[in-house]
Amino acid sequence: MKYQILKRSTFGSNTPDSMYHVRTAKTLKRAIEYKVHLEALEDDKERHTYEIHISIQDAFKYVTAGHEIDEPLVLTDEVKDDKIVNF
Repeated sequence: MKYQILKRSTFGSNTPDSMYHVRTAKTLKRAIEYKVHLEALEDDKERHTYEIHISIQDAFKYVTAGHEIDEPLVLTDEVKDDKIVNF
């Protein structure tokens, strides 16, 4: 799943906001890191904000997965001592 980091710029009361793509991340954790770093570097924090977006096609996967899909699988069962091989 890809996460899009977008920058929203507000101008005035009668002018619509402007949004443009800044960065793409493969994990939610990385997207949050990018967003925090971009916000820290921003000079005009009142006019410019950063948002994380996902595509509508990936929304169902995100809701049903309940965790990061890119996380590695972790062995939870105990391994018997007689099956351990030392190299």
